[in-house]
Amino acid sequence: MSLRDGEKLEIRFRAPSGRTADLTWGQQRMAQLMADLQPNNASLNLKFAHRIKPGLKADEVASAIRGMVEACESARTLFEPDAPSAQQRVTTEGVLHVAVITAVTATFTSALESAAELAGTPFGADDLPVRVGILTDRSGPAFVLLAINHLASDYLGAHWMTWHLRHVLQADVSDGEPSAIHPVDVSHWESSEAGRREGARALLRHERSLARMPQSMLPRLPVEPLHPRYRYVVMQTSAGAWCLSHLAKRHGVSETAVGHAALSLVLAHVSGLSRAHLQVCVSNRAGRDTAAVVGCLTQDVPTCVAIDDADFDALLRRSAGAIHHATLTGRFPHRGLMEVRERVEKRRGFPLDLSYWLNSRLFVPLPAEAPNAARIREEAARTSVRWLGGDQCSTSTLFCYLDRRDDILEVLMLVDTAYVAPAEAEQWLRAFESILVTAVLRPELSADALVAETGVVSFRATDDWVKIDHSWIHLPTTAARLHAALPGMTLRLAVETPGGEASLVAMVASPRSGRETSAPSDTVVVEALRGCRVGMRPHRFVSRAGDVQD
Repeated sequence: MSLRDGEKLEIRFRAPSGRTADLTWGQQRMAQLMADLQPNNASLNLKFAHRIKPGLKADEVASAIRGMVEACESARTLFEPDAPSAQQRVTTEGVLHVAVITAVTATFTSALESAAELAGTPFGADDLPVRVGILTDRSGPAFVLLAINHLASDYLGAHWMTWHLRHVLQADVSDGEPSAIHPVDVSHWESSEAGRREGARALLRHERSLARMPQSMLPRLPVEPLHPRYRYVVMQTSAGAWCLSHLAKRHGVSETAVGHAALSLVLAHVSGLSRAHLQVCVSNRAGRDTAAVVGCLTQDVPTCVAIDDADFDALLRRSAGAIHHATLTGRFPHRGLMEVRERVEKRRGFPLDLSYWLNSRLFVPLPAEAPNAARIREEAARTSVRWLGGDQCSTSTLFCYLDRRDDILEVLMLVDTAYVAPAEAEQWLRAFESILVTAVLRPELSADALVAETGVVSFRATDDWVKIDHSWIHLPTTAARLHAALPGMTLRLAVETPGGEASLVAMVASPRSGRETSAPSDTVVVEALRGCRVGMRPHRFVSRAGDVQD
């Protein structure tokens, strides 16, 4: 078989299993995110480029691709997320069209660019969830290119999908093998009594986290965003990689926990908060039965840690506990989490801004021998920070990825420029590295001292701001939202501190001064504040005679 540029190979597949099921809980979360980003959700598609062993023929590569599709139900599942039931259907036979792309010399960079083109458009309801390409040059097939619908697989699931290509790929592939469990099996288990019990337990834990966290990790008013609004900035640091691994070994915690602590410390300091929350992407693969599933099991788990003392060791332990519990909590119904969140928001009186994320892919730690101080400083001077192009679409204020490229720690951050200025984002990345490096070189320093060394300025409140329930509330914004939602009510906001705890009181114009007045529905007020990260429902509505308007 010879390959020509622009050709479409037709790979016919046939498999015995054709099944249907509802979306798994992980797929439900991804379907919701895709719906939120419509019509520009192609940025969620996964993309990979894998080098092919030299000397292989095109038909050998095509045979391996056929074997992958036939073995992985996820690679031949059609999705209809809006259907009332059976939103995924596994096909038994069909044709996979493989794009052939020719280059004079195929490089990894050009392969990644070609994979990005494959992944550049959304998958339709009638499309197989995997697009495959072969990049060739004068020596023959050079790279297999994959674009994967995120409903079909997450990052780790894609690793096990490409396991089926191991005989034609140059890179070493895990000695293990994919699970015989597929997403349809996962969906059936989740609807079982055992699945419902695990989901209910997980939701109870998440409710406790949601009840503790600040309303927002960046309590600030939006500004006119740049275009494009959402932008990626990446830091590559070998000094950070060494220090992160060394801190993990020194304190007996995971590298992800160290990254979680450093990012939490930066965000809490920036916003003048004593607690920090992050949504952590959890793969849900701790169990033996799910470790190697080819599918989308990843869910977002809310975590919250206290940063109210000067002990960096304590912060590391708290982050380690948060990551440990997040990893072992187990799967949970996505809709159930939305209901829990609404219940907590109604109880606390404000909508939660859950748009701060950590996705750590630090799976294999570096050798963690104590690094030399002079070498650390030398390598830190080589750290690079650069902005990436592309018109990004997102629902996040800040999304942080932790990856390793050989001995380099790569910290990739997506920021919403309506809330984060580019110069701030660069400073926060440098602060992240500084905390890791300084914690290794000067272990006697407290958490406060570590973050002070970074030069990042902390939020300073004015008369318009008040801290209530571990959150910063902006009084003028809250008043404006309440006036718009309650047009028949004239009111003014005041802050009281009975017992030292601040509470928000609405003074309502009434001829009967000094009495409690009937408060509007909690649901009405919280919904009026939806989309506002610095507003709160008053704890009490009290009547006052005369003019009380701001």
